[in-house]
Amino acid sequence: FPTPTLPTYLIIQCNVAVIDENGRCVGQLGKDLLLNFLNKFLLQLVSTDAMLGDGGRAFVFESRGGLLVGASHGEVYFEQPCSRCSLGISVVRYRADQSPDAVVSAAGQSLLWSSVNYQFSAPNFYFGQGGSSYFHFGRALSDDLGLSWQI
Repeated sequence: FPTPTLPTYLIIQCNVAVIDENGRCVGQLGKDLLLNFLNKFLLQLVSTDAMLGDGGRAFVFESRGGLLVGASHGEVYFEQPCSRCSLGISVVRYRADQSPDAVVSAAGQSLLWSSVNYQFSAPNFYFGQGGSSYFHFGRALSDDLGLSWQI
């Protein structure tokens, strides 16, 4: 969400209704997760995990559509002019294959080629980028509320 005085942040809002013993909604609990913190966590994970090596990357994207949620390297979104928006800009997330980070983009392209309608199965595979060989180790994360990520 862009603001006039703060940098742009993307957030994930998690909300759940509080139901009493009679089945009535008596409130709501919510939590906002700043995706910028997820990026910092992924970067810290990569820099401290010896298995990932010096050139390793960690990224999370949506199973449906392939949009980046977080990445250890590169941005997950960009701003573009928007005449209909109150602040004159809108925030657009990159698909994994369009990441400004070449390694994330190459992994995303390989994932897209192995998927049908962006329904990813998070396979493990080798791919090349810039003369180097990389191994993609993917895992799916989903829940009953609609979360469907590939990590």
